[in-house]
Amino acid sequence: MAKNDNPDEARRAQDVDVPGIVLPEGTHHTGRGGGGNLYTPSEEEQRKARENNEKVRRESFQRGGSKERNSIRALADKAKGKAKENLTSKNVGEDK
Repeated sequence: MAKNDNPDEARRAQDVDVPGIVLPEGTHHTGRGGGGNLYTPSEEEQRKARENNEKVRRESFQRGGSKERNSIRALADKAKGKAKENLTSKNVGEDK
């Protein structure tokens, strides 16, 4: 196992994000199978699916770039600091 020199870098390397929804761009099955369940989207629907899928791909490469993720990380770091503080204060008076 590699040494964890940089916790932020290690966290970024993990796949912890929820993947975006990728839409089918061509003919696809809509039910349990069989030729009767094939759906061919219109040109407009295919264009919108391509735009959506490209947006999802772009966002998946921008790790740590969203405000929401940064605020969640800040909250997690605050909770982690508080937990360490409580653990340290409990261990001060104990003999090991």
